[in-house]
Amino acid sequence: MTNEILNLKVSDIYPNKNQPRADFDDEKMKELSNSIKSTGLINPIQVKQLTNGKYEIISGERRWRAHQLAGIKTISAIVKPSDALRNEIESLVENSHRENLTLNEQGKFYQSLKDKYKISALQIAKMCGMSESHIVSAMNFVKVPDDIKNIARAGSIAENDITEITEKVSDKQQVKKILKLAIKEGWGRKNIRETSWLVKNAPKDVSSALLDEHISPSQATAISKFTDIKHRKQAISEHKTINKTAAKVEKNIAKPKQMLKARNIVATFRANAVEGQKMVDRVSKSLVPLIQYSSALDDENKKKLEHYLKLWEATISNALEISKQVDDKLR
Repeated sequence: MTNEILNLKVSDIYPNKNQPRADFDDEKMKELSNSIKSTGLINPIQVKQLTNGKYEIISGERRWRAHQLAGIKTISAIVKPSDALRNEIESLVENSHRENLTLNEQGKFYQSLKDKYKISALQIAKMCGMSESHIVSAMNFVKVPDDIKNIARAGSIAENDITEITEKVSDKQQVKKILKLAIKEGWGRKNIRETSWLVKNAPKDVSSALLDEHISPSQATAISKFTDIKHRKQAISEHKTINKTAAKVEKNIAKPKQMLKARNIVATFRANAVEGQKMVDRVSKSLVPLIQYSSALDDENKKKLEHYLKLWEATISNALEISKQVDDKLR
């Protein structure tokens, strides 16, 4: 008896112990129960028959629970062939289409399939019609400590953004610092991804400045280009000074007159920075070949000139970034 639509007793049906959904919203369950009371069940649930003559839900547990809540004794059900793996996949897909499963719920389910059937993330991805990276990311999310998940949820950080951090950064305290910065600065995925990459790959003094001294990801990227630690230290100090100045400007722009004055200052500053960028480009094109091939300069002086050119480029780039940030907040 397969693929038949039967009118089964609600009491003869059991929920699937491998159901990926962990939580059922009470308010939504009441809405669904009232809807079924007034218009009936539109789509039958899917079940498989057990050896004891009872049935186990493949998909449709919310509808089955809504029948219980409504006090309805029977429910329309399609009896499906007993193929365990296929049934579990169908259960996941049905639930994810009807109401979004959390990444944590998905991850637990994918991991259970992987362990139970000894299949790879790629095989699960093909069966579920999803990317392998999503399957791996979901399974990794389950391993994220609860205290980190709680910080992220409190700051409305998306679950996928948490895995962007934890897949790159293993140190728990650094992960927490990135999350707190992301919440404080209102970062999107781009800044979260960039910061996580920098914490993992940038020189230690730069990643520390990014997390503890609040230089921006774009500033940290520019500073990372310097190979000499003294030059990086100098650049970090300069960027901190610029950031403090920008913060003071932002703090004193509440009144209309001050706002207008600040906008004019920022517009002038930005125009000068753009001109500075053009000058840097012109100088780079003519000076770099001269530095490389000039016999009048020894190696030490060549390195100094190259350093100051890079520092100039980084400073102009940072000036443009700061002016854009302040200009955005003035709008």
